[in-house]
Amino acid sequence: MQYIRRNRKPLTQELINTDIAGRDYQIRAIRAVLEGIEQKKRDFLLVMATGTGKTRTCIALADALMRASHAERVLFLVDRIALREQALAAFKEHLPNEPRWPNTGEKLIAKDRRIYVATYREMVEALIVELTDHNPVLLKIRNGEVVTESEATELAELLHAEHPHITEQLLQQVYQNRKARFLQFIRHILGIEVLKSFPETVAEAFDQFIQQHSNLNSRQLEFLSLLKGFILEREKVEKKFPISSPFTILHPQGIRGIFGPTEINEILSLTAALAS
Repeated sequence: MQYIRRNRKPLTQELINTDIAGRDYQIRAIRAVLEGIEQKKRDFLLVMATGTGKTRTCIALADALMRASHAERVLFLVDRIALREQALAAFKEHLPNEPRWPNTGEKLIAKDRRIYVATYREMVEALIVELTDHNPVLLKIRNGEVVTESEATELAELLHAEHPHITEQLLQQVYQNRKARFLQFIRHILGIEVLKSFPETVAEAFDQFIQQHSNLNSRQLEFLSLLKGFILEREKVEKKFPISSPFTILHPQGIRGIFGPTEINEILSLTAALAS
């Protein structure tokens, strides 16, 4: 923050590098963000269709912020590894003189870079691994010791201060486990606790059901496959689901026309457990 206070220049006067993002709508979007920052606004959302140059727009925006000394470092988050590699290549092409993280093989976060490109999960895990040797609460967790509620709160506040988007709710989304709590995610990252994602839990439950019922016919297997996909998509089921669309595609009576009473009760118990 001291770097920014000492060196920053007015963003309204900062030129946009049109070699990076020169389309009219890209320039308008960047200029709108720059003007918003000057007005003390903090949150911005740019909605752009596929192929309109979202990455280039972000790079040109980051470039303007760094040249005006409004940003000392930039964190560019993506939702999967393939996009991380694409973004790293784009930053290398358009801002070749700005040091980037990660280089090939780097796991720990380096403090001497200006541009950081990572998935949310990578960023959280790298931060926690880095802090573990120095943070007493993380050391207690790694050593299998009991952590008090106040210590857990202290750790959550520390991580949130390091990165405002490290919250239990976001961790649940990224790790695809809406039932896990904050400390469970920390234990999982430190390799102490196995935390299965919701898709993994659902897949294992259906695989186990099929193994226990080895005489299922093709239509029954198709119904179970449809049901598994339905639960994965919605993460919940309504009470009337077995006799409504899309399950009536396989039989007009839905589950009643495909399974017997005993199997129906077992399937209802299975879905209730997964969707609870």
